Formats: sequence, structure tokens, C-alpha cells
Amino acid sequence: MRMSATTEMNRSAGLSFHPLSDIKSGLALYHDYSNQVLRDLHFDIPKFSSSQAADIIVNAAKKDDLVLYEYFQTDRAGHDKNLKDAIAQINKLEELIIGILDRMVLQEMILIVVSDHGNMEDLRTKSHTRNPAFCAVWNNGDNDSLHSLKSITDIYPYIMESLTGKKKIKKS
Repeated sequence: MRMSATTEMNRSAGLSFHPLSDIKSGLALYHDYSNQVLRDLHFDIPKFSSSQAADIIVNAAKKDDLVLYEYFQTDRAGHDKNLKDAIAQINKLEELIIGILDRMVLQEMILIVVSDHGNMEDLRTKSHTRNPAFCAVWNNGDNDSLHSLKSITDIYPYIMESLTGKKKIKKS
């Protein structure tokens, strides 16, 4: 079975996964934050709005140093070459991002939205593209370190510097 990069990363690190009970109680999110995918599979899971999902993410960020949420419904829409679904997924993701930004305190948190590859911008192909991937950062105004973000491999050093205050040396 193929796993997402985030799932594989979590598994390889020996970290535990949130059980469905955490999703039911509003402590964790499924990759489809609304839980519609799980509900379609007949799981007894509440449907979450983008506001509820944003609350869950921001509340987790208040407790933990790093919160990683993977939303790959946009990737699926791109692979399916489905324009209508692609637009719907972008709108859904935008609602979540706006909800997070409305709730977070920029002096205390950083929001990074990043894609690991292109694919939805060219629905003529089911494959990933070589186009630049999307990256946006909302932070406390420290724009000097943002200039170091040139590729996805720069995200990790940026996060580590943000968490520790120490500049990481990028290995070539």
C-alpha cells in the first residue's frame, strides 16, 4: 500500500498516529478535514467545517511546537484531471487557511503552506509537473529568513531555525 510522504515520515520516526477517537473528539484531523471521505465510508465521525478544523489546528499549535497537517485532496483532484473538483478543493483549502489566519497570533505562530510538487496547475496530465510548487509563509514579520526559501529542501532548515532560533547550515 502506498502511503503519503507525511504518513511515511511519521511511521519512520516511530511516532504514534491519532486514533479515530481523537478525530471524533476534535483533537485531530483527517486528511479531508471535513471528514466527508470517512463519512462516505460509513464511519461514525462528525462533519467538520473549515472553522472547526482551523480551531483544531490552532489549538494544537498552542500546545505543540510543531503541527503538521497534510491536505492532499488537491493532489487527488490534479491526478484525476478534474477541473470542477480541483476548484472545489482549492476553495476548501482556502477556507481552512483563512480560518487559521483569523485565529492565530502572528507574534506566536508561523503558518507555512507548501506543496511538494506541481500538478493541479496543468490538468492535461495526471502526472506531477516540474513547475514551481506553491509556498506561502505567514510569520511575525521576520522576512530576512524567508529569502532562504528557494526550494522544498529549504523548508526544513527554515522550520528548525524558527523553532530553535539557530540558523541551520544547509548541506549541499
